[in-house]
Amino acid sequence: MNKKKSLILLTIIVPVFAILAGLVTYFFVLRSDTPAPVSIDNAIQQSKDITSSIVVKESVLPDEGKKSQSGNINEKNSKATLTKTDSSNSLVGTWVIDNDVESFVGYRVKEELVSVGTFTAVGRTSLVEGSLNFTGTNINSVTIKADLRGLKSDNRYRDQALSRQAIESAKFPYAEFILLDPILIQTVPSENQIVDINARGTLTLHGVTNYVEIALTGKLSSNKLFIIGTLPIIFIDYDIAKPSSRSVLSIEDNGIMELSLIFIKN
Repeated sequence: MNKKKSLILLTIIVPVFAILAGLVTYFFVLRSDTPAPVSIDNAIQQSKDITSSIVVKESVLPDEGKKSQSGNINEKNSKATLTKTDSSNSLVGTWVIDNDVESFVGYRVKEELVSVGTFTAVGRTSLVEGSLNFTGTNINSVTIKADLRGLKSDNRYRDQALSRQAIESAKFPYAEFILLDPILIQTVPSENQIVDINARGTLTLHGVTNYVEIALTGKLSSNKLFIIGTLPIIFIDYDIAKPSSRSVLSIEDNGIMELSLIFIKN
């Protein structure tokens, strides 16, 4: 093969490989299923999707299966109807995390990855429990506890690293928020009304407890209380050291804690 033909082949092959490399990077690295930031609409839609899935599964059960489970479903539906029609009930009382749908607590942190560039890492755990109490004029207690060992992102190596680095979930498995200052509710919200509030209390993370104020947005829909919120987290405030990895060039010294919680009346 003469020199001229070699040069022609190179001019063809090099761009082709560059395109292929770009496609591989896009589809397997940059094109990530990174979850969108928390929102009330997303939480409600997710709840509807899960409920629809449960209904579909029930509808295809054998007759015996339907009979054995229909009692529980009817009891739930009956309870929901009573809650909705009992005028003396409204929102007053204790609400707990609904185990039939997915609530979560998670993080968003910007990273600089090798050969990729800036990337927002998102991890979430659905191992969440909690409750709040509404007196009719204020929310006087809120407790939210998340098991950080359940954090999942798009990268299992990142998840494994966080068990021994940064938040060290193997050593400090739980994050917990406890409301200290009652939240005044001047007007009881109606169905589908969006309410913005600030929750002031303590956040315990990585074994460190700090006083925080979390901006929350809530909405009552179909007998469920949907609450989402975000809180900036400065790592040093919780004695968190930035994690290190050969694939990570740098990582910011702060992140966003986000939560999406779905409550039902207890």
